[in-house]
Amino acid sequence: MKKSEKLGKNNKQKEEIPLSPVMSKIVEQIFKHIDMMQEDIEEIKFPKGTRENPAGSCRDIFLGHVNYKSGWYWVDPNMGVINDALQVYCNSTTQETCVYPTSQIRRMHPRYYKKNQKQPRRWFSDLFGGHKITYVSEVQLNFLRLQSRYVTQYFTYYCTNSVAWAHIERGRTHFNDAIILRGSNDYKWKTKNMDKKFVIEDNCKDGRSNKYTIFKISTKKKQALPIVDFMPIDYGSAWQQFGYEAGPVCFK
Repeated sequence: MKKSEKLGKNNKQKEEIPLSPVMSKIVEQIFKHIDMMQEDIEEIKFPKGTRENPAGSCRDIFLGHVNYKSGWYWVDPNMGVINDALQVYCNSTTQETCVYPTSQIRRMHPRYYKKNQKQPRRWFSDLFGGHKITYVSEVQLNFLRLQSRYVTQYFTYYCTNSVAWAHIERGRTHFNDAIILRGSNDYKWKTKNMDKKFVIEDNCKDGRSNKYTIFKISTKKKQALPIVDFMPIDYGSAWQQFGYEAGPVCFK
């Protein structure tokens, strides 16, 4: 028998030696751990936006999962421990990360507020029954600002015989009663100076309506949003009421 044939026969005999049950179990466990490690790596590279696997932003979620739809996801902008992750609304079209105000004070129905005649211009939070509009951790908002170029927010003013922006009196229009919005860094958005394109609807201008006015702020001044307070001007009479709704602040 040739040497090569003898070696081939020996190799064949070696290949046919079955693994012991213990060794088979060990090999099985090794491959299982390898599969788990691959899954962990995939979740790091392409986070799913779940409570257990939050992403840095909505954009990160949609880049890794192109079939995901708009909806509620979890993000952890500072990428630390997941205990401080936020539940946000993700828009799959714009890839915006939208953070809503605290649910209890997101919206206030119209009601009467007494005006202090000595200090008529006061922030809503300084009125009896008023408060500031609060959000999640400022730390997480700061990290979202760092990741973004633009920030957008809608604010709705509900009016009952009260003016929000334009005021039509005796056939003439003025903006002396336009509300003022206050940003998170104390930036003041004087709506009387806003271009009409930032006023989506203005149904309060006749001062005799039970309707609403919607403002839209979209800016590169990322520290100037979200809106945390506002100053109503046209209120205080017995027949006047107002309320509000603060929309989500969306980072893009």
